[in-house]
Parts: sequence; structure tokens; C-alpha cells
Amino acid sequence: MVASKVAILVLISLLFVGIALGVIESDRRAVIQHAVGQKPDWSVFLPEGDGRTEVVMSCSGCHDFRQIATQRKTSLSWSQTVQNMVTMYGAPVDPQDVPLLVGYLARHFGEENPIDRLPLNINTASVEALARVPGISSQMAHAIVEARQSKRRFTSVEQLARLAGFDKTLLEQVKPYLVADK
Repeated sequence: MVASKVAILVLISLLFVGIALGVIESDRRAVIQHAVGQKPDWSVFLPEGDGRTEVVMSCSGCHDFRQIATQRKTSLSWSQTVQNMVTMYGAPVDPQDVPLLVGYLARHFGEENPIDRLPLNINTASVEALARVPGISSQMAHAIVEARQSKRRFTSVEQLARLAGFDKTLLEQVKPYLVADK
């Protein structure tokens, strides 16, 4: 138990060092390895752009990025949320970064955000949501939706392997971010 906690702290430290040094892959495919197995790196659902680094640095101390990526808030609502995090909970946000944070969050996790839960359910997720999974192109997302509509629902994520383009490597890459619920 202690060893896994130490491993988690080391991995989190390496993540922050990687972000600071710009070592983290910009294509958002990195997955953090956990001492007990592989756990998803939900930050892959934070699109590149102005404000991403500030969101990662300011929000990761208290939040799982899954919580951020599934939000649908207006700019005003994000502004209120960020202000509450700072004033009520002491979030480490430089006041100069607030407009950058709010702008980024509203742009990517506004009312049109296609992601309503993570992991994504391949039996119900939209093409737009599936296309946000690292490694799944828009064309592959369309193929998933067409397959579930024309045949029948998937009973496991592994069944994606029957679709063109889903080789074993890609399937292993996307599995942490997907489920096949009914």
C-alpha cells in the first residue's frame, strides 16, 4: 500500500516536471502508469491551446481531469467556478491567469461539450465525443457509431477490433477511456 502511494507521488511529480519542461507529448497520448496497473491520464481530454498548462497546474491539485472534461458551463459559470475555487478553497491561481483559465475552460468545456461522462460508452457516445479520444479519428468515430446502429450494440470494448483501423496497439491505447455499457 505504501509502495503504491509512493509510486503515485513519483508519477505525479514526473508529470508536473514533464509539463514544466514541455516533455509531455503534445498529441495527448500519454498514459500514466500506476504501480498496480495502468490508469487513464484524463488530461488527454484537455485540448492543446492557450490556458491548458494553467488549467493543468491550477486544477490538478484538487481535481481529476475527468471532472473538468465532462462539464458544460457558460463563460460566466466558469468564471464563477474559478473565483469560488480561489476564494473558498485557496486554489493556486495567479489573478492574472483567471481570464486565461476561464477562456480556455469556456472554449473547450462550454455548453457544446460532447463529453458528458468518462469513460465514454461506445454504445451511446456521439461521433464528436468519440473523436476526442486520443487515437480515434473522426472517420473511426463514425465507423463505431455506424457499427452499433447497423448491427447491434457492443458488449465489450475489445469488439472494436472488428472495425477497420483498430489494430491491437490502438485498442490497447483507447481501452482505458472507453466502456461498452448497455
